[in-house]
Amino acid sequence: MSSKNKRSSAQKGAKEAQNLQQTETENQKASFTRTLNALNLVAALGKACLQSPETCLQMGNYYYNLSDYLTAIQTYTQALTFKLTTKDKITCYSQRGYSYLTQDDYDSALKDFSEARLIGSQDLDLEINIATCHYKLNKIDLALNKFLALYKKKELCSVAGAVAICINLARIYFEKKDFTKSIKYYLEAEAKDEKLFCESNHYLNVALALEHNHQFNKAINYLRKAISLAEKKNDKITVSDLYNKIGICYLELNKFTEAKKSFEKALSLDSNNEAARDNLDKYLAPSPEEAIKQKDNNAFIYYTAGLELVSQEPHQELYKAAIECFQQAIQYGAFAHRDIALVYERLNNFPMALEYYDASIRVLEDRDIPINAAYYYERGNIQLKRMKPRAAKQDFETAKNRLMPEDSISREDIEQKLKETLIPPNIASSLRKNSHLHRSNSATNLVVTETPSNIQRPRSNSL
Repeated sequence: MSSKNKRSSAQKGAKEAQNLQQTETENQKASFTRTLNALNLVAALGKACLQSPETCLQMGNYYYNLSDYLTAIQTYTQALTFKLTTKDKITCYSQRGYSYLTQDDYDSALKDFSEARLIGSQDLDLEINIATCHYKLNKIDLALNKFLALYKKKELCSVAGAVAICINLARIYFEKKDFTKSIKYYLEAEAKDEKLFCESNHYLNVALALEHNHQFNKAINYLRKAISLAEKKNDKITVSDLYNKIGICYLELNKFTEAKKSFEKALSLDSNNEAARDNLDKYLAPSPEEAIKQKDNNAFIYYTAGLELVSQEPHQELYKAAIECFQQAIQYGAFAHRDIALVYERLNNFPMALEYYDASIRVLEDRDIPINAAYYYERGNIQLKRMKPRAAKQDFETAKNRLMPEDSISREDIEQKLKETLIPPNIASSLRKNSHLHRSNSATNLVVTETPSNIQRPRSNSL
């Protein structure tokens, strides 16, 4: 590109920028002028209110549209001192009534709405507001009848009006504890205009009705929708409260892991959420009795698994797995030391077998639990296999003294073993090569309770 063309292009760009800046300046001036004119108009209308019903009504509408309802009430009141047309009277009473409604002055609002209807208004939105006033004044049955009548005409209403009818019916039926109907009308309102329903933030109300109707999974879904809205407003306190409610629903579903996560999430958002803390401590921290039951239940599970493994075809890996199960059972309080000793004996690991026989007898002695003859008889066998006849003889003598009629071993069995302690070790060893492991059929001293059933969590009255 030539230098001449470059200069021409630059000049053109500069001119365009200047024009754009000039246009923006003119727009700003025009905006300022419009604002100034509007302020002058407001001042002029204010001065004219006492003199002209038309300007007074315009002033009321102006404040009403600005949502300055207190000033609108004063201005409409002034306008009603003039002689107005029927249409203007209906406007004044209807909009002053709505202004009173926003200020929770339901008696004044009802009086104005009724006056507008008496004058001749047939606006269904006016009827909705009248029914709302009755509801707010705790005239529940009267409000219900009016809303049910309006529900039949909902197709003639605006979308916002139809949504309002359904929501109010849902609220009334909730108060009457008819949660099925409450849910029905809430969902219908949502279906009519989801955006309007969302803006009104009724998700929590739907969740409450679903929770009361034992539909906890659906309640959780609506609580999550409510969380999404609260998160957009960065309202951590509300989000924390909603997570606590989700946790309660999970408790009702016996989903304790999810409940714990929900309560912990609630506390992470608001450490002062005492409800979440109480729920976490009360429902998910086991009582001493529950802890004992759970401990015994775990012991029973591991012990049973160990017995199942031992009952299979002899295999070294299965025996090792059985030992691990019995050791876990011991951690939960079971007396499985003897069972481990017997498995080690099958594995020909006599030192470990002797160690666990010693432990089994010691544990029972510490707990003052009677020890039957089988324990000493079996430990005596291990002593013989380890070529310790004196120690074996002592165990067999103890077994003989403790022998009871119900024991599976007999006096003859013990006498035979005592004879073996007199045989020289090298001969005794050759005699035992073809012997088989003997385990008495007497019951082991496993102390467990029955498997506890699911803990019944108390239902909350509300979320």
